[in-house]
Amino acid sequence: MGAISEVKRMRKAFLCVAKMVFLAVLITAQQTLADAEAREPAEVGDEASKASEISAEEGVSLSYYDLLSPCTGDCQVTAAYGRYVETSMTNIFFELELAPWEWDYGDIDFGSLTFGRKLADYGHWISFEPEVGVGRRFGDADEYEIWGALYLRWNPFFWDHIVDTSIATSLGVSYATDSNEEEEERVKDSNINFLHYFSPEITFSPPGDSSVSLVIRLHHRSGAGGLFGESGVFQYLMVGLRVHL
Repeated sequence: MGAISEVKRMRKAFLCVAKMVFLAVLITAQQTLADAEAREPAEVGDEASKASEISAEEGVSLSYYDLLSPCTGDCQVTAAYGRYVETSMTNIFFELELAPWEWDYGDIDFGSLTFGRKLADYGHWISFEPEVGVGRRFGDADEYEIWGALYLRWNPFFWDHIVDTSIATSLGVSYATDSNEEEEERVKDSNINFLHYFSPEITFSPPGDSSVSLVIRLHHRSGAGGLFGESGVFQYLMVGLRVHL
């Protein structure tokens, strides 16, 4: 019964995150559509990083990037540091305990370094960005973690002229070289090293200059409701800086 309850809570949390992202998109969609219709379709330049461009309706296009070409502002390196969060994602998003200072924390710190690059843009609205990362845990833990994920990012917000903002969420996999006491207390089977990776994030940068961004993300590993086994939920609140190359 406990495992079933945990799966239900995870599903509720996932649905709540999806609803929050959808709400944020709705807030800005009307303004974004108006801006898109007002602009004339831009001429397609000879950008070395673009592999192909597929025309879509109303001047919006799906543009693919050549992942093997030199970086031309479409690459990003992120360094972040954070702490283990004991408060569940269900409570954070479904019970709306959104204030990080009200969460419960463990005695594990986590440092990470990631590399990402744009795979495709849908107009100026949505970006698809693969990411690979490596991290190390400190304090009451001493192990490494590597992951790979695909991020879906929503870019425009109506307040971007004040602070340029984006939100993103990911689907991926994570591998940890070992476990620690915090994780072993929550594990329900032996599958604790190879888990699902889900990491919602929000970024902030100066208007008109996104070369450097402040990144806040919830680094989250779990069994994905039984898909990766009946493991527990392990997550870290991360704060870092992102440099676009």
